Amino acid sequence: MCCTETESKEGKGYMEGTSFTWLDKISNGLEWVLKYLLMAIVAIMALVLLLGVASRYVLPNPIVGTDEIALFAFLWVTVLGASLGIKSNDMVAVTIFIERFEKAQKPLQFIVQLLVLFFNVMFLVYGYKWVFSPSLLAASSPALQIPLWIIYIIFPISMLATTIFSLRNIVIIFKQKSIEA
Repeated sequence: MCCTETESKEGKGYMEGTSFTWLDKISNGLEWVLKYLLMAIVAIMALVLLLGVASRYVLPNPIVGTDEIALFAFLWVTVLGASLGIKSNDMVAVTIFIERFEKAQKPLQFIVQLLVLFFNVMFLVYGYKWVFSPSLLAASSPALQIPLWIIYIIFPISMLATTIFSLRNIVIIFKQKSIEA
């Protein structure tokens, strides 16, 4: 089952037997894809960095572009990892307000998730406009000549994933409220 962290009065998970249907399925499937994609990207990044360092000492001419590939992989890991952090509520937070106002924890969590959702939608819209702007479509990376829109398309994609995860978190907060009421 999904999300059985919070206990109800009977001692069962608050989500036991509850289905969020399509949103839950999309969110869980997206989480699975992102986890395995991130594992692959980190492995590629490590391999490319090892090849780059080894080629500097072994070969007469080092392999061109290894640092660029590692940089782009690091970018992808960062934005996709941040999306997964939103899914599991492992984001950086200042919890002093939530801890001080115990009775208002659910409304404060709801407000935080609404703010996250708002900023994700804004970054999704403007990130899409930026990636497909004429100046970025014409640009390419210095060493490998990869079109930069291919590299930076990960930004709106990660914002879409984060938006889905944030919507799911809002649904969970509402479900917690309805079960507690």
